[in-house]
This record gives sequence, C-alpha cells and structure tokens, in this order.
Amino acid sequence: MFVDMTADIAHTLHPHRQLLVAFSGGLDSTVLLHQLVLLREQDPSLTLRAVHVHHGLSAHADDWVAHCRQICQQWQVPLVVHHVTLARGGLGVEAHARAARYQAFQDTLNAGEVLVTAQHQDDPVRNPAAGVKTRAAVLPACRRWRHPLPLPAVGLLRPLLNETRESLRQWALAHQLSWIEDESNQDDTYDRISCACG
Repeated sequence: MFVDMTADIAHTLHPHRQLLVAFSGGLDSTVLLHQLVLLREQDPSLTLRAVHVHHGLSAHADDWVAHCRQICQQWQVPLVVHHVTLARGGLGVEAHARAARYQAFQDTLNAGEVLVTAQHQDDPVRNPAAGVKTRAAVLPACRRWRHPLPLPAVGLLRPLLNETRESLRQWALAHQLSWIEDESNQDDTYDRISCACG
C-alpha cells in the first residue's frame, strides 16, 4: 500500500521539479510533505518549499507555527509563514480565510513553482456548477488542474486523491510522524476548494 502511495505521488508530480507545499501541520499535509522529502532523497533535482498561513482564528495558531517550523527545520524544507488578517463582510469566516490563503499562496510562489496540496478521498469538494459538495474520490480528473479562481496562473497538484484519511494516518503512525489536531476539524482546508472540472 505504501509503495503504491509513493509511486502514485511521484507519477502525479511528473514533470514538475519545483514544489511549494501548502503545510498546515495537520495529518494530511504532514504525510504529504514527508512523502515529498523522501522523494527528494531519491531525486535531488526536486526542490521543496512549504507555506503555512496563520489566520489567527485559533488560540493555538502560534503553537502551530512553531510546530511547522520545527518539522520543516528537521526535514530541511524552507518554510514561509504568512500572517493574514481576515476581511469582514457577508462571505463568512471560511470564505474569507480561503481567499486569504490563496492570496498568500500566490504571493509565495516563485516562477516555475507549482502548488501542492494534501486533499484526499475523504475531503469534501464543492462543485460550483452543481452548487453541492461531493467527495474528492469522484473527481479523479481534478488531480491536476489550473484553478480558475482565485489562482488564475498557478498550477495546482493534489497527489493524495487516491488515498483515504485512514491510509494517511497509517503512514504517519508507521513513520512516527507528529501532527497538529485542529480543534475546528479544518485540517488542510487549503485543499477543500471549489473544483471547476467538467
């Protein structure tokens, strides 16, 4: 199972060699970053950076930043931390937080980099055409895509779409990884984004 996961990730990433990983420090993005670090050991031409967005929505947000810094230092992955201030208005906190993340990603991406996120089969994805949420597993065509809004010029890769949260948990336990448990159950909401496929 683990061999298949690693091979699947490598296949999804090809031919991209410069990756910016959306890293919340939660289970999903921790497993993703760990997998990419292992792939980098096999192929030194792979370059990794990580980005963490501090929304200030949780009393634990500063602790999460410290955790992410520690992990990235341990794995020798440069980390960029963005502190964002959410807009006020009728869109709601989640929508404003998502918009702030996207802006942070866009501000962080270097020329030639693609954004890599940790969405998996058990994550909900909203299809704006249908106006409903579905499961990521039913949208295999979205493994690679260019999101029309709000990242019009950014390549986005989601190499964990064949994985379940349980398979990610098993990987993390097998490799003795540590991760953040978000009390709001919004781990890797970087990746719960509208899918415009189809």
